[in-house]
Amino acid sequence: MPSKPPSKAKLRQMLEAELARLRGALEAADGLRDKVNLTEEEEALFAQIKAQAERLEREVKEAMADH
Repeated sequence: MPSKPPSKAKLRQMLEAELARLRGALEAADGLRDKVNLTEEEEALFAQIKAQAERLEREVKEAMADH
């Protein structure tokens, strides 16, 4: 028997938890940047990943606010 899909409240809770994990990982990585010597390419990649994560977080929050 297929399991029942999560409720909207549970889905929201799951999304918020994943966004918090992503935010925490980015903050930890950002804190380590001062301790390691990143190449220019690595710095650019980190900035790109951080921008994409921030955009994703914004889009998810906007979508949740609409419902």
